[in-house]
Amino acid sequence: MNILLACRGDKANGLGHVQRQLVLAPALTCLSASVDFATEPDTPGWERIVAAGYSPSPETGVGELPDADVLVVDVEHGPGAVFLELAKRRYHRIVTVYGGASFPLHEPDAVEKLSDLVLCQSVFEFPRGKHVLQGPRYLIIDPRYCDCRPDFGGPVIVCMGGADPHNLAAPALAALSNMGRDAIGIVGPASDGAGIGLNNHIAIAKAPVNLLEYFHGASLFIGAMGMVAYEALSAGLPVVLTNWSDGHTATTDELGRRVGAANLGLWDEFRDWRVRKAAQIIMADRQDWQRASARCRALLDGQGAARCAEAICSLLPA
Repeated sequence: MNILLACRGDKANGLGHVQRQLVLAPALTCLSASVDFATEPDTPGWERIVAAGYSPSPETGVGELPDADVLVVDVEHGPGAVFLELAKRRYHRIVTVYGGASFPLHEPDAVEKLSDLVLCQSVFEFPRGKHVLQGPRYLIIDPRYCDCRPDFGGPVIVCMGGADPHNLAAPALAALSNMGRDAIGIVGPASDGAGIGLNNHIAIAKAPVNLLEYFHGASLFIGAMGMVAYEALSAGLPVVLTNWSDGHTATTDELGRRVGAANLGLWDEFRDWRVRKAAQIIMADRQDWQRASARCRALLDGQGAARCAEAICSLLPA
């Protein structure tokens, strides 16, 4: 079985879609599937895929994509009905990957009807058909994050995703520095890290391949809602989250109910005093922090990629 993973990673889309597919790919190859990538050339996503050892094809429209038995599409807001109708003429099976607080906002019935499988990358569970896999069990996260061991005395990790389109890492790091907290700012490959000032409390990591070494021994995650936030949760890190959209805000609210995530609101409501207050509350007591860490880790078991890979490979007979 040949599977084509079509995804995008740039300033507008962030890198979560590409990173998610780079986690799914080895889970598919473990089931004897052949995997290829398609993405926009000359983007951070293209570079990340190449660095992982793949040779992606340029993604310039469904008519230009390579042939495959199964097409997996993972792009911001999901593909529309027109794209899926065209894709159905070329591919035996279509898998749509969607991450959001509601089932695809645009043409949800068409997306469900035209997709042979839908992978919802959200903690929400919607009243949809059996071929819609959803909830924490199906979140595609690198299982190695579950082996990280947080430390109450460790540094705070600040990461606004692969792009940080509104340059929020700088004020978040400044707020922590003013508290006397050690912090590591993760600057994604689609971000320029504008405004970040270094001092004895602040260190910077530029475009790491993953955050495993930084999450191990860390105490807290402050960042943007997205795939990196789920990675932090699976590592057992309490989270303080800002949001790029109303959908992200709703997801953070749900995480607040489930694991106590602190919600800073939409990105344009971001204030350094809110960062300090949230961090102070979470880090005020070691035992409370330990309970929060345990709740975060319990949300995800790291097997979502394996479950999704099995579902994809079951679409066609052996």
